[in-house]
Amino acid sequence: MSWTRPAQLRAQVQKLWDRGELLASVVSGEPLFPRRLVLKGPTSAEMAERFDAVRAWVAELRTMPHCRVEMRDFRHRVFGANAVPHEAWVDSLDEAL
Repeated sequence: MSWTRPAQLRAQVQKLWDRGELLASVVSGEPLFPRRLVLKGPTSAEMAERFDAVRAWVAELRTMPHCRVEMRDFRHRVFGANAVPHEAWVDSLDEAL
């Protein structure tokens, strides 16, 4: 399972801090936010094979603080209509810190 976990999203923001991009944006006034994070989710086959794991993954991302998770509708012939994470965003410097 190579789906993006909350710890990996936090690590992406930590890299911005480590590289000095967060502080540089404050000093330069250059807008860095909203910032889209890399989010890898399950394939259609994985959704069918590991539906309970996908539901747990969705719940885990939805409860993640300081990160906006945008959902997309997903229709499956067996499971019907569902919403799965499509994009993850950090909207402001305050949320990144």
